[in-house]
Amino acid sequence: MEKKQLSNIGPFHYELLIISQGNGKTLPNDFASCRIFICVQKPESRPSLIGYDVDTETDVTIGLGSTYVSCVIDLALQTMVEGSIVSLKFPDSKLSELSLEVRLISFSLSEEVYRLSPDAKLTRALRLKEVGTKAFRTKDTEVAFYKFSRALKYVLCIRNVGELPSASEIETLRCQCYLNISACQLLTDSFVSVTDNCSRALNIDPSNVKGFFRRARAQIGLNEYEKAKDDLVKAQSLEPGNTAVSKLLASVKVAMKKEDGELAKSISKMFH
Repeated sequence: MEKKQLSNIGPFHYELLIISQGNGKTLPNDFASCRIFICVQKPESRPSLIGYDVDTETDVTIGLGSTYVSCVIDLALQTMVEGSIVSLKFPDSKLSELSLEVRLISFSLSEEVYRLSPDAKLTRALRLKEVGTKAFRTKDTEVAFYKFSRALKYVLCIRNVGELPSASEIETLRCQCYLNISACQLLTDSFVSVTDNCSRALNIDPSNVKGFFRRARAQIGLNEYEKAKDDLVKAQSLEPGNTAVSKLLASVKVAMKKEDGELAKSISKMFH
């Protein structure tokens, strides 16, 4: 019996239609190894667009999908049992013409997060960050944001970090995740979120130039030029030869001077 549902998970929006219920009650979890079969119904699509091999049995690891479509497939798999088949569509995106069927042939569960050692959690976070970095470089911002956010979740669930031999690596990765998320948010003009995440990164590494620079860009977007100037001055003191910082600082000073002039004119008009 067919059952349709619309899903919005993170940045992903898709329509899932259950074609065959399959057998069993156990669902794949994050990082489960799955054998699947994908059939693209329309239109013909490049494997690079899907992210997984099509028209053949293929093995995938849930969570490591590197494209918008493969991320949605990963999410769909976590709602399926062995033998089930679903149809996926993307009605509210640039992929609105795409329709595909996914069959879950078999799977092996991965270790649940609460059972993972700190090193295992760190390994998963690093793999997710790597996928996110590749997606960001190819301008797939939604995927990058999702992967960096999930990497951060794994890092944040590591307890008693200060007592671990890998404490420095964990804190560095946490800082990088906040900065990478802020880079994605800058592209969508989410300026308040950018300032928040850069501040979190700077609490970990107070001399991080990227943190000051990105927070300054967000503050400019919020018309908070004085705060932007302060951050850029700090960044410049840390890296005097950074031309991007110097250029942005010069632009901020020009904007502040113009803003002061306009304010002076408006005050003058009040007394005439």
